[in-house]
Order: sequence, then structure tokens, then C-alpha cells
Amino acid sequence: MVSSSGNVMISQNSVRDAACSAYSPAKSMIVGGSSNVQIFGNNITSSYYCGSGIVLQSATGSIVYHNNLVNNSVQASDDNPGKNQWDNGYPTGGNYWSDYKGVDNCSGPQQNICPNPDGIGDTPYSFSSAQDNYPLMTPFAADPPATGSAGGGGGGGRPPLHV
Repeated sequence: MVSSSGNVMISQNSVRDAACSAYSPAKSMIVGGSSNVQIFGNNITSSYYCGSGIVLQSATGSIVYHNNLVNNSVQASDDNPGKNQWDNGYPTGGNYWSDYKGVDNCSGPQQNICPNPDGIGDTPYSFSSAQDNYPLMTPFAADPPATGSAGGGGGGGRPPLHV
């Protein structure tokens, strides 16, 4: 949970089977009363008994993209619609939602260049008054981690970092 913070990055976490009880519903990733939070590259799965995936409460200026939200009873919620962004624009895309029912026949910022699929759904994924304008059709796979070596590792085909 991130609370009353600013300029925070939440990345490369894996949350599965978030526990809950009748008195305390599970919420896998909560950002409350915070601003300018980046949430990307996370896997949030199987909080389907009573849990939520990503929850933004009184958050503003946050951006959420390249996360895999799979089989959560509530995939995500945002009580400040329009004040946060649930994708990183085109062509970077948004998040993978296991319950997204859209198709991918087209491409482009308006998804109107057809037929030319690009791995991004042609219609937004909508939830709790917010939406991901560029939902991913398949789970996001992060670049492989960098390998340790004297020259540094680039990971994901990137050149080594030389300082």
C-alpha cells in the first residue's frame, strides 16, 4: 500500500491469492491519497474470492500500464476517474485484463487502421468509471533481467550501461 505519497514507482511485483476475511476484503495493490504514482510491470492474479487488483483511492496524476490483472473478482477501481491514466498511450499500450472481451483487428491511435492487428484491443476496457484505452490482448512480458558481468548487462537486448 502506498499512502499520502508522491512520485512513487511500483514495479515488478507479483501478488497472487490475496487473503481476505469477512471483515477485511483483500486488495492487492492500493494507492491512497497519493499523486504521480507509476504502476507498471506487475502481476496481480487470483484474488477472485473477495479481492481487488489495483485500487486507486483519492489518487491523482497516476499512470497504470503493462500490468497483468488476471482472475481478480474486481480487476481495478479508481474513485477519481479522469484524474489518473490506465494506459501509456499508443503504441505503448495499457494493461492485460483477463476478462477483456474485445478483439484486435485494427491498429493506430484510434484503432481504425484495418485490417492490421497490433496486439492492442480495438475498444477500451471500462471499469468503475475509468478505462484503459489500449488494453493488451496478451499478458505483458517484461524484458528479461540483466545478467551480471564486468561490463554490465543490458537485459532485453539493451546494450550494457557504461558509466
